[in-house]
Amino acid sequence: MATITTREERGQTIANLNDQVKRIDANTYTVKSQSNNGEYTISKNGEEWLCTCPDNIYRHLICKHIYAVDFSVALRKKVQTNRVIQEVNLQSANSVAQAT
Repeated sequence: MATITTREERGQTIANLNDQVKRIDANTYTVKSQSNNGEYTISKNGEEWLCTCPDNIYRHLICKHIYAVDFSVALRKKVQTNRVIQEVNLQSANSVAQAT
C-alpha cells in the first residue's frame, strides 16, 4: 500500500470540497487557494501537470493543487465508466404520447 503524503491528503481534501476544482478543458483546471481568495491554474504539459503555485514553481514538488486535480480526474473517469445510458424506444414513447 502506498504511503499518502501530506500534500496528497490536502489535495484529496480540496477535491472533496464543493467548488474548489474547476475543469476548464481536458488539460487545464483551476483550484482555489486555501490560504487566500486567489486561485491557481493547473495545466498539463505532456504527461506532467504544472501549477502556478509557489510550491510547484520554486520547489518543483507535486503540490496539493495537482493532487486535487488528479483526484478530480480519477473521479471523472470513474463516473464516466459507471454511467449507464438506457436506450429509449422512440416508437413506444410516441404511442404513449398519442394515447394521452
